Amino acid sequence: MIVYNTFMASQESTLDNYTVLSSLGVQHLASMKKVQCRSTGAIYAAKIFRDRISEVYARNEISTLEQLTGENIVIVRQMVLLGTYTKKSGSQYSCSYILMEPLPNGDLFKFLSFLGSPRPEMVRFLFSEILKALETVHISGFAYGGLKLENFYIDSDFHIKLTDFSKASPLDSEPNISIQSKYTPPEAFLGPVSSGQAADIFSAGVILFLLQTSQFPFYSSKPLDLFYSQLTKNPRVFWDMQKKNYKSIQLSEDFKNLIESMLCFEPKTRANLDEIKAHEWIKGPMADYDEFKELVLKIKPWENDQKIKRNMMRNRFCNQSSGKNYEFQYNTSVQK
Repeated sequence: MIVYNTFMASQESTLDNYTVLSSLGVQHLASMKKVQCRSTGAIYAAKIFRDRISEVYARNEISTLEQLTGENIVIVRQMVLLGTYTKKSGSQYSCSYILMEPLPNGDLFKFLSFLGSPRPEMVRFLFSEILKALETVHISGFAYGGLKLENFYIDSDFHIKLTDFSKASPLDSEPNISIQSKYTPPEAFLGPVSSGQAADIFSAGVILFLLQTSQFPFYSSKPLDLFYSQLTKNPRVFWDMQKKNYKSIQLSEDFKNLIESMLCFEPKTRANLDEIKAHEWIKGPMADYDEFKELVLKIKPWENDQKIKRNMMRNRFCNQSSGKNYEFQYNTSVQK
């Protein structure tokens, strides 16, 4: 139960001893805020959980993060299970929150929304960073459970960091998979998921397709979905159906093969991380860290234009009926 108190209105919202500067995004049952310590001036990203149900996920995330370390895993500075959020209006509520390293450059979903479809070389770089993070999670004995592009953030040094471990679970337990996500594997709709690793691989396959084409491969992985049913039964028809959505993008046969191996219906026959890393498509030309940094800096002026930002956030994807694709609606050809 949330307890609200009302105090005098203020020009700024606060989180205990931190001033809330801006919003960074939304994650599972939580909001991401950019905050600044009042006493030291240090900047952090704060993930804020605001009810009892969310507290369960907060505790799970804290427990998981205590066991994870890696260059592509977000760095946690402090974890608070009983905090107070004060709104500008003066009203307050109790919350749990996790203070993380600054993540000033947004998430990869937003990055892709502004950028449009990147070159294959950049896609390989981004996907390789995503695979590193996922490999750290699996090697540490966890399934991520709910992998998606929005949970990868770009830190102050332009490194890609995986966040939001609220649904992570030990590999020897039943994974916690949402059935309301466009990244959900087909087995989640049929009953208990037997392999959290295979479920994560499926979600990573959706991310790879999204990185390359700026759209989801299907509305849902349910058998009745028009696109996914063709991918599993007749891949050639699936790729022909997709052509109209990315006429200017040439997809190689190696790329198609990798996507098919990651998005196949049976978890047992899905490619594993070692097979993905050894795939011919992965071995192709790859962009480097400096190129990625240059791209992030290039789109920052667009991100700071509030009118463009509002339009982009409102039109990230158009909601369509099952069987039709979600497409990016932001016009990347506009010149400022």
